[in-house]
Amino acid sequence: HGDHVYGLAGLLLTMQESASSSMDNGGRNTLDERPVVNIYGPSGTYNFIAMMLALSFAQIRSISVMVYELVGGEHDGGIMRTHRDIDTPRDRGGSGRRKGRGPPRHQGRNVFLHRYDEIKTPWLQRRRIEKNCDGYWTLHRSSHSADGATSTSVERRGRDKEFHVYAGEVAHLPGVQTFGYVVEELVPQRNIDPEKAKALGVGPGRKYRDLKKGIPVLSDDGTKTIDPEDVLFDRVEPRKFALIGDNCAVPQTMTHLCQDADVLIHEATVSDDKIKATSRGHATASMAGALAKDVQAKALLMNHISSAVSYDDIKGITSKAKNANEGASQIQVACDFMEVVVPKGGFRFD
Repeated sequence: HGDHVYGLAGLLLTMQESASSSMDNGGRNTLDERPVVNIYGPSGTYNFIAMMLALSFAQIRSISVMVYELVGGEHDGGIMRTHRDIDTPRDRGGSGRRKGRGPPRHQGRNVFLHRYDEIKTPWLQRRRIEKNCDGYWTLHRSSHSADGATSTSVERRGRDKEFHVYAGEVAHLPGVQTFGYVVEELVPQRNIDPEKAKALGVGPGRKYRDLKKGIPVLSDDGTKTIDPEDVLFDRVEPRKFALIGDNCAVPQTMTHLCQDADVLIHEATVSDDKIKATSRGHATASMAGALAKDVQAKALLMNHISSAVSYDDIKGITSKAKNANEGASQIQVACDFMEVVVPKGGFRFD
């Protein structure tokens, strides 16, 4: 819906202005090495941005924008596909001609899927990320994964990011494709306790690298074998952040992705009328609290609070979420410009 996307064009043009200033003032950016902005969203995200820019006579020049559309979901193609099947070969880049008799399947084009040459611009590109066999989307998977995976859905400059990013579909309103996102840190590498290593006869050097990789080494005098567990610090748990968009239900796939999140951000648009909330495609504070309990989230931050809720009602919203949560999570209503610092190793509230 509009409240989640109307600011994109202004944000991109502001970022472009900043990049242009860096070029003008002899900064680090040049036209040959533009800052890259990656945007992820449902089908239609590219057309929305490109059309806004075209109709406002704005151009992307000093940055490069990559729009990744998450395709293959239940509501892929928007409300037009949900109410009537109008996707045709033309929407997918073909001729649009149908074989056989009978009337055409539609009288228009699917604005979510169609490619409009009239609004194309060189530095705004459209790409697709397909849903995987497990029912979710991989936006980024670090090449340094513990399982040895090297694939990534995103081209990045510089040092690879030490985290994975996934997306899963949630239920909002018919035809309105909505996602939740999870950012999960890689398991941090265990470091050497230098005092223990020296005491066992291993000084700083290449052997430390092998020990960090889990490989036993000989002591410096060659008389004994040193096991990595003898000199490594305890394992540090990776941190996980989950952000769920507008929804009235969270499917099992997304619930699984959120499991054990340090921070779960979930809407609580309607205070405590579940029938009213779900009819509008939204959730209550109690629904948010119950989900946090189900996924064992350590902290729940509730957002998207109705404008009809007064400041005095905030305590009531928090109370309803806590009752449904039964003490599984720390709970608070989020506010603008709030910052939450998750310590290394994640939250521990016991």
